[in-house]
Amino acid sequence: MIEDNSWNWELRLLTRAEVEAIFGFPTRRYLEIVAGTGTGPIEIRIGRTVRYKASDVQAWIEQHRAARQP
Repeated sequence: MIEDNSWNWELRLLTRAEVEAIFGFPTRRYLEIVAGTGTGPIEIRIGRTVRYKASDVQAWIEQHRAARQP
């Protein structure tokens, strides 16, 4: 039997460091900077911990990509 693990990527909560490493953002604190301006991906706060749904980050990147294409 083949398992379908595609839901894992969409539901997984990532740390800022994981998001920055996976998506190759320009600086280590890039997500903090865009969060401060309100232009970053949707954050999930659990106490003082910040997490991101991988699918939210992917959607945020697609929005910026679409906005820059002619």
